[in-house]
Amino acid sequence: MIKILKQPEGSIEVKRFYLDESKIIIVCPNCKSEREYDDYLSYPKINEFMKKSFYCYECNCEWQEEIKLNLTIEVKEKSNG
Repeated sequence: MIKILKQPEGSIEVKRFYLDESKIIIVCPNCKSEREYDDYLSYPKINEFMKKSFYCYECNCEWQEEIKLNLTIEVKEKSNG
């Protein structure tokens, strides 16, 4: 049996966390144009909000959003079979 007493927190010991398999669309707050975000997170923190800057190539607008990378540890329950 495994008991999880506390979920991870703090930062991941990586310089860049790539979002290769993610599908994230960012929308410019100024001109409302949309584009896919396929970048990475620099020195990401887990389970807490961090500020991320975005740039719109259509209207040259720059803005910030607060995003959160959630990390959860789960134990798969054994089946009775």
